[in-house]
Amino acid sequence: MDICYFAAMKRLFNFLRIDIYFTVFIFLLSYLLVINSRIKTDLSLVEILRPDAPLAKFVSAFLILILIKLTIDYFQKKEVLDAYKASTYFKYFGISFILFLLISNLLGLFISTLFNTISRNFNSQTLVLTHLSRSIDFTLYGGLYLAYLFLMENNNYKAEIRKYDNALSSSVIQQLKSQLNPHFLFNNLNTLDELI
Repeated sequence: MDICYFAAMKRLFNFLRIDIYFTVFIFLLSYLLVINSRIKTDLSLVEILRPDAPLAKFVSAFLILILIKLTIDYFQKKEVLDAYKASTYFKYFGISFILFLLISNLLGLFISTLFNTISRNFNSQTLVLTHLSRSIDFTLYGGLYLAYLFLMENNNYKAEIRKYDNALSSSVIQQLKSQLNPHFLFNNLNTLDELI
């Protein structure tokens, strides 16, 4: 069971192209945001540190990351948007944000219909607060994820450029050596011819 769980997590990390440090950062950020909101209320320390809401926020953050990654993969497969540009990542962000709001509202509507709580969950005040909260979460986690992806892509791009520059300089040196060898040999033969 544990091996299967870790294998699934590894596949998820590989799919999202994130490492354990980014994951721990997202988890700690989720935990701190929930603790911050709970401190403002009159709760005991045990209730403040209870991990239920931070885990839910962490799962929500991962769903945001998965949605953004699926959007990126879809558009890169179609080759509609140019990679390695910051503006491309803003387009991914906008499209993913609209999809996130649409999916979360449809899911909320489905759950509200299931439990017969549409009037409570879909009144104007609740909708405004829910959309504001979702927008902040998406902006925070989605922005961090896109910045992380852009940084990784940029580092990979720079590494490729360095590799090509090294290969180019190596080939230029080889070309110069190949040009130098016949001249060196010819000059030596001329010098020997003059000495004889």
